Amino acid sequence: MARSPWGTRFSLERRDRIQYFLERGLPATILIMVALLQLYLTQTVNLSPWKGGGFGMFGAIDAPDMRVIQAEGLDQDGNLLQFDVYGALDDRTIRRTRTLPRQSDLEQLAPQLIKQPIVSTTIQRQAVYQKFQEHNTDLAVDRSTILNLPSDTGVNAWPTLSGHPITQPLYRLKTVFDPEVPEAVKTLKAIRLQWWRIRFDQMNHRLWSEPLSSVVEAGVWP
Repeated sequence: MARSPWGTRFSLERRDRIQYFLERGLPATILIMVALLQLYLTQTVNLSPWKGGGFGMFGAIDAPDMRVIQAEGLDQDGNLLQFDVYGALDDRTIRRTRTLPRQSDLEQLAPQLIKQPIVSTTIQRQAVYQKFQEHNTDLAVDRSTILNLPSDTGVNAWPTLSGHPITQPLYRLKTVFDPEVPEAVKTLKAIRLQWWRIRFDQMNHRLWSEPLSSVVEAGVWP
């Protein structure tokens, strides 16, 4: 049975329309869907606007590097200290959590840090200072000039979670590569963690920080 030329023409026109949509309309449709999904995630789950398509890269400073886990803890003697969480995480985890910070990440991490040995970030200088004292017992050296330089006390651009200033050096987890200075090793008794990010106040033309999560506590706080 012969096929109608009208049917063939209709089939060709339909195929041409589908091909036209695939070539012209589909890429734009996908781009719009990605943009809408990225906008939704930035507003609901704190996805960085620099990720998920990068549509906010030129309109917001909320890049992953502008986010931080603010952490403070208590040592075994109940002394308040500032803690470097990123020293306990690998680079891949740091990138992932900064891009999409979640409350569950803090809830999972906090208990793992309790009772862990920690050292000041000045541990290398403390080892040098100890050796210097052993070999130069007749010289008087000001310990503060060696150990407490501003660069080693931690960046305090973020508000402390307790509302009190922290003057102790910044601490981190002890590693096998650290020198043996027994008196410098402490134990983390309690920890508080919270996500923060940097924002820009257009009205007052200034940078400010705001929390991205609730405070997570682990250990025994007074």
